[in-house]
Amino acid sequence: MSNSGQNVKDEAVREVAFGDLNATYTALGSALAHDCFTLSIFNDTDANVYVSTDESTDMKKIAAQTGRVFDYKTNDMYRKKDTQFYVKYDTAPSSGSFWIEVEYV
Repeated sequence: MSNSGQNVKDEAVREVAFGDLNATYTALGSALAHDCFTLSIFNDTDANVYVSTDESTDMKKIAAQTGRVFDYKTNDMYRKKDTQFYVKYDTAPSSGSFWIEVEYV
């Protein structure tokens, strides 16, 4: 395993409470400020939530009470700076929140 000598940094958490989720796509915080190599997505609501980067295509479905981690660095890839995430539900949640965490170098 190589060590580039770079330090991992974190962007601010992007979070939305269940009452602010909608049936149509809405922006989840601000666009990425840096190229991201690890993206963690958590759905603590009681509903399935869809994630999109184009505000119209259901790209990822995050089941209720689950999370996913995308490690792009393993394949020397990144989620590009200025990517905006959008979220919507399939049925209205009654509790919890939805958030993403971003790591970059």
